Amino acid sequence: MDVKDITIQDIIKPENWEKIEADVSDVDLFLTSYRIHGLEKYNKPIAWVGNGSWNLDWSAFLRNVGVEGYAPYDWDELNELISLLRIRKAIQKTKVLVVSDRPGKPPICLLASIKENDLKEKFGVDYQNVSYKEFFDEMDRITLSETGQRKAKDMTDRLIENSKNTFIRKENIQNDINFYLTAKSVMNKYNCNAFIIRCFELCGSHIAADRKITPCLANILLRDEGYPSACEGDLNALFTTMIAMYVSRKPVYMGNTIYDAEANILRITHDAATLKMKGLEQPDLPYEIQPFTHETAGAFGTTVRYDFSLDKGQAVTVLRANPVRRLMMLAKGEIIEGTGFRETGCSLGVNIEIPDVKEFYHKGADIGSHLVVVYGDYTKEIRKLGEIMNYEVV
Repeated sequence: MDVKDITIQDIIKPENWEKIEADVSDVDLFLTSYRIHGLEKYNKPIAWVGNGSWNLDWSAFLRNVGVEGYAPYDWDELNELISLLRIRKAIQKTKVLVVSDRPGKPPICLLASIKENDLKEKFGVDYQNVSYKEFFDEMDRITLSETGQRKAKDMTDRLIENSKNTFIRKENIQNDINFYLTAKSVMNKYNCNAFIIRCFELCGSHIAADRKITPCLANILLRDEGYPSACEGDLNALFTTMIAMYVSRKPVYMGNTIYDAEANILRITHDAATLKMKGLEQPDLPYEIQPFTHETAGAFGTTVRYDFSLDKGQAVTVLRANPVRRLMMLAKGEIIEGTGFRETGCSLGVNIEIPDVKEFYHKGADIGSHLVVVYGDYTKEIRKLGEIMNYEVV
């Protein structure tokens, strides 16, 4: 018998077979050193480390029969594969809390060009729709709770104390802290680990103005805790955020895009700069607090402002996915300067130089706007993740 062609029955003794059957649902990857025919029936990824012909033949056979087969050249490549499989599993285990009174309907914001079920069908991302009534009933409960308000006040005081400058009334900051605490409470109720709310829909309902809130601060604080969160109900950007955050272990910045082909610069503007953009375990970045709305509108809506000019020369990765078409646009860039530091609204900007702005602009015709930025160069990892998640990087 050829030692390289041992069957699963030869390797696994009958008395151990039931144990393997009992545990196979928990298996993420089979690591073999032979061609163990029979493993493919479990439809699990299978890898064989080596630099010869046997592991390549094994991988090719597995792929021919529709099973993920991998042939890492060495142990470093195996570790890299395990890391990518872990990220894919994290995405598949993500459950998004979607706060909306229009569940399953096309979003008002065209930038959010997919629906909740698209992510579930394509990549296994689960979701839980929650109405405004349920969400804001919980916010009322927290606002009336002595314990809840003690926590909200402590968080508000700490946010103001650590800010370089604060240009918004304390009570309005506390309103947004209550919104954040509500998001966390409802996420916990439904076992969710990602969050999204449709800002245009929320503001159009007058809830934001009546309660003097915006979702900006909640998006910031959730990302800084490692929870993917996106503005304007943009599920494309949320999926992109998952990829960027799980690969880098850093929160992202996302926003609207202006393409300056002549200067070869992208300008990305929004208002939710996180405090942990250099890493979840790193110290908070220096920040100021600005209101989202003008004084004439009530000066409410807590936004954190970070001066991106402090990071001139910082390498970044810019990306956006279209999950429906399994496409992703991706570029390495470098921060040139920050803009809009002391303005209101979605005005906080970062100018980024990338290799070819006009080409990147045209790729957006397939994928859309609202780009996501993460500190560091993760283009290699995201491309390799695309190979095992079956999305194309363009």
